[in-house]
Amino acid sequence: MTPTTLPIVLVDDHKMVLLGLRTLFHQRPEIDVVAYAHDPDEALQACRTHHPRVAVLDYTLDDPEVDGLELCRRLRREFPDLECVLYTGRDEPGLAQRAFAAGAKGVVSK
Repeated sequence: MTPTTLPIVLVDDHKMVLLGLRTLFHQRPEIDVVAYAHDPDEALQACRTHHPRVAVLDYTLDDPEVDGLELCRRLRREFPDLECVLYTGRDEPGLAQRAFAAGAKGVVSK
């Protein structure tokens, strides 16, 4: 990582989606994917270990208690300088507002 790169962590419970995101971000020299996580616990540990500036979170995680919104809340509570971006394939009314209330800096559609 150079001083001009942005360290990020990618969080998604689907390995193929992570592979696609890795490929997408690999083509961007200003972005350094420092870790991948498949669940909330891995995401928290990855942020503790790698200290990213941005976490890209899937809204729907394979965890009955922790979705992307709750993970965003937990990450922002532990890492107040971490910026979270939520992405989703859902078209739920009010989702963007809930994401921003949880501390997300952006919401992106898949």
